[in-house]
Amino acid sequence: NAKFIHLTRDYRDQMVSMKKMDFEMSQPALVSYRWKLSVKSLYPYKEKYPDKFLTIKYEDLVKTPENKLKEICNHLNIEYNPVMLDFHKIDVGSGFMPKEAMKKYHSKKYHSSLFNPLNTSKVNSWENILTDKEVKIADMVTGKSAVTAGYKRKYEHFNLWLYVTMLPILIYGWIWDLSRKVINVLPFNIKMAIYKISPVLPAIYLRLKNNKHD
Repeated sequence: NAKFIHLTRDYRDQMVSMKKMDFEMSQPALVSYRWKLSVKSLYPYKEKYPDKFLTIKYEDLVKTPENKLKEICNHLNIEYNPVMLDFHKIDVGSGFMPKEAMKKYHSKKYHSSLFNPLNTSKVNSWENILTDKEVKIADMVTGKSAVTAGYKRKYEHFNLWLYVTMLPILIYGWIWDLSRKVINVLPFNIKMAIYKISPVLPAIYLRLKNNKHD
C-alpha cells in the first residue's frame, strides 16, 4: 500500500546548491551524473507501479505551493490543511530538540533554507551563478534524462573535448554507483561497517583537492 512522492529539481539549480558543499559532490560532472542516476533509477518502478508514484517538480511546488500540496494530499488520501504551509512557523522539535536548538544544530551553510517559507528565489538561479562551461557539462551529462524529466537543455550538442576532460570524474561516479550496488547486497553487519568508514573517502578527496590549491 506504499505510495511515493518523487520530487525533482532542475539539475543546474541543484549544482548551484552543491557548490556550497566542501567534498566531492561539488564537482559539476559528478553532480549531474548522480542526478541522472537518481532520475533513471525510478523509471522501472514508475512503469511497474504508475498509480503509486506522484512526480512533483520543485519549481512548481514553490510557485504554486497550495495547489501542489493539495495534489500530494490527494495522492496520499489525506486531508489538506493550510497549516502545512506554515511549517517554518511551527516548533518542529522532534520531542527532544526545539526549533531554536535545531537551527543551531543544523549547519546554516547547508540547511538554512529549511526554516524559511517556500519561495522562488532559487528557481533558475543557475542562469546567473554557473559558468558557461558548468552549464555545458550539466547539459551534456544529464542528456535525454533532463528532457524526460521536463527540463530544457541550453546546450544540446555533444562536445568531445569537454567529455574527455570530465571522463575521470564520470568513471569515479560509475565506480561509486557500482560500489553502492555491491554494498547493498552484503550482510547487514558488513554493510554498516563499510558505511561507517565511507565518510573517510570524501575527506581524502578534500585533502588532495586542497593540497593542489596550496
